[in-house]
Amino acid sequence: MRNWLVGVVLWMGVAGSVFAQDAVVQGLTFTVWTDHDYDLVPGKLYGTVATGEASVFTAGLGEWSVGFSEFNLAGLQASDSVVLKFDAGTTWAYQGDVIPALGNLALTEYVGDNAATVSDYGMSTSVASIGSFQIESQAPGDQLSFDVTSLYNAAIARGDAAFGVRFNIPTGGTFWGGSLFSAASYNNVSLTVAAVPEGSTWALMLGGLALIAFAKRRRVSGGPTQS
Repeated sequence: MRNWLVGVVLWMGVAGSVFAQDAVVQGLTFTVWTDHDYDLVPGKLYGTVATGEASVFTAGLGEWSVGFSEFNLAGLQASDSVVLKFDAGTTWAYQGDVIPALGNLALTEYVGDNAATVSDYGMSTSVASIGSFQIESQAPGDQLSFDVTSLYNAAIARGDAAFGVRFNIPTGGTFWGGSLFSAASYNNVSLTVAAVPEGSTWALMLGGLALIAFAKRRRVSGGPTQS
């Protein structure tokens, strides 16, 4: 009986440490705009606005914005499951147009520096494509998710300071929707990193299961007990 109780306690304690330590890492989310006073100076940027929200924006006069989110990798390790998640915000059009932002929005990984800087706009450290989705297929509040396990693990292996995600300007020529301005926003950007137990943790868990099985076997083989 004692061995059975010890096994149960040991298994429950270790199982809790195995299954309850997934890390949810919040991103440093921001937006970088081109100059938006319509003077169309090449390369002129106003910097970051709407911190905490990744916005994509286009205007018929050559102005646009791009959204970013960076995840600090300090203290994190490789994992067998990493999921990028974010919520769809609002889409809108200017000057009373009835067609909101439309189009295919692609996500790209880049090497971040854990800072919201204008230099992120150039995305000179672009690494890989994450995926894409149709803007019009999402309602405000809908959560989108992408498996980024292999990209995340590669970033850990390289020793990157941050895992960066860029919300690109939508492609397909339909983003304007006939509007002078169209935009879409995204927020609550996070990475869910599944915990990876160490070998010693698995050994303790298996040991607890073995004790439970051993105690149960002894109880059965010992025959009935008197009350």
